[in-house]
Amino acid sequence: MSTKTKRDKNPTAKLGKSKTKNLDKGNAKETIRMIVESKKEVKWKLPQDVKSLKAKRAFRQKYRNELRNMESALLKSPTPKLHREYKSLRKQVLLVP
Repeated sequence: MSTKTKRDKNPTAKLGKSKTKNLDKGNAKETIRMIVESKKEVKWKLPQDVKSLKAKRAFRQKYRNELRNMESALLKSPTPKLHREYKSLRKQVLLVP
């Protein structure tokens, strides 16, 4: 005698909810863009006096935080002045602005 339950009839019920998302074209493009941006290498223009590893880390951290703060400010209220400052800072500290 075999008694079949709902679980036996539906093979996906054993797994619970699916962990993969059904990506439409717009969502897939956005996901790919986010992955590419997160894997991007950043080349820094280091000043001549920054030679030790610790000083290099401090320099990168300082300007990385400044750039992030400016990016978030630009998202909140995009003004031409702030945009110019952001571009000039990127040009000043990054090799590929």
